Amino acid sequence: MDTTDQNTSLDDFLTWKVSALRDYLTKRGMTKDGTKSELAALCYSASVLKIEVVPSSFEIIKNNQLDYQNLLKINGQVLSDPLQIHDNWLDEKNGMKKFPPVYISDIIKYLSEKNTSGKMKEILQDYKIGKAYEYFKNGFLQEIFYHDIDAKSKYCFLRAKCVPSQKIKDEEHDVWVCVEKATGEIGSSYCTCTAGLGGTCNHVAGLLFRVEAANKLGASACTSLPCTWKVPSKIKGVKPTKIKDLRIIKSRHGQSDSKRPLVSQSKSQYQPIPESKDNLDIFSAVLKKSIPNACIFKGFVTENVEETVTKPVSEDITAYTIQDIKTKCNDQTDFLSNMPKYSESDIQKVMFSTIGQSSNEKWHEIRSGRLTSSNFYEIHTKVQSYKKKEGVTFYPLISRLMGYKS
Repeated sequence: MDTTDQNTSLDDFLTWKVSALRDYLTKRGMTKDGTKSELAALCYSASVLKIEVVPSSFEIIKNNQLDYQNLLKINGQVLSDPLQIHDNWLDEKNGMKKFPPVYISDIIKYLSEKNTSGKMKEILQDYKIGKAYEYFKNGFLQEIFYHDIDAKSKYCFLRAKCVPSQKIKDEEHDVWVCVEKATGEIGSSYCTCTAGLGGTCNHVAGLLFRVEAANKLGASACTSLPCTWKVPSKIKGVKPTKIKDLRIIKSRHGQSDSKRPLVSQSKSQYQPIPESKDNLDIFSAVLKKSIPNACIFKGFVTENVEETVTKPVSEDITAYTIQDIKTKCNDQTDFLSNMPKYSESDIQKVMFSTIGQSSNEKWHEIRSGRLTSSNFYEIHTKVQSYKKKEGVTFYPLISRLMGYKS
């Protein structure tokens, strides 16, 4: 039951079944929880306030499809869907000379016809602050493509992609405008953004501003194209910058851009703590007296201190090499069960004898045949590769670990 009018009283709603009351409220997007008297009161309030039925998802899609089809009907002529036309589009470089004569007067006329006076005031306010103009000026609007529909048609399509201003990594909006070729009168427009069916979103206006700028600058003439017009490239991302380095740009139609730094030069170059060697010396002297072992002093250059260079000790460490150890063993089992254990003095002896590492011949001798930590990752990846695909050669790795000379 959903047959109501403005004269339906609260008592009438109280005669309804609970299921009917809930159905009435559900269709209007209202809560359906409560007692029967509460539901009846809600239904009566909805009736008095003339709350309309919320269309279903299917109805919304159907209505949107009908609205979109109506956008393609201009002065009794049904045009093809530009989003479904995939051939014969001219890029901006080749199609600009065919751009229709769209000017600011045509844009304002189209926006005023498409909107109520209240909405028009909002659009003009947005225009004054250059919101739609920014889409064109800052490169959010990409290259414009031109399609003449056919030689006999008095209309043409202009199509472009526009990067969302808030989330530039989101999917780009598809924007198209239908314009009369000879007069520049705007017949219809569409954008895939949320407000696109209205035909007057900022993305559409940005496309129109770009066409208007090309016409006003005379860039559509092929002789002036190379020196006055630049086809926009795709925005790949916004490079992070410090707040003090930001440049405030307020684009206005018909005016050159005025750029001013957010922070003046005198402020950005101001140093609250002037650098002075005397101050640093005093500070370091006081700090060193209090905390002589502070880490900060590792970075200070100490004057009059002779540099000490540790040189390798000349000792025989042959007994510590794998080649020497294996001569004392009969087989692998014997080798593994009699692994040598080194004392602290042995470790110190090897360490001082191999100072310089790769430039020290003894370092290569003691390293030969040992699996050192610097090789663990390469050994691990080689084994994993072998598990996935037999036939992987181990010879280069083994040759290097064993110290074989090519």
